Amino acid sequence: MVQSLRVSYYRRLQGWTQEQLSNVSKVSRARISDIECGKGNFYFDSILAIAEALGKDYRLLLYGDELIEETIERVIKRMQTEYGKENYDI
Repeated sequence: MVQSLRVSYYRRLQGWTQEQLSNVSKVSRARISDIECGKGNFYFDSILAIAEALGKDYRLLLYGDELIEETIERVIKRMQTEYGKENYDI
């Protein structure tokens, strides 16, 4: 259900109607409506196409900012360990 709110939020942030997002993403307006309403299952390819149309990473739509930030921090810490903290300071 949270994913549905993210799709709706980023679509509205873009200033698009469901029809406009459908035209750009090539995902049917009915499927976009279902995703935004949390109805039924959605296909990963639909999320990929919607994310690309919105100019967002698909993980942002699925998991939100927290996971992306956590992943970036984890990668930086690993690089600090492998290559030295002075080269990759947060």
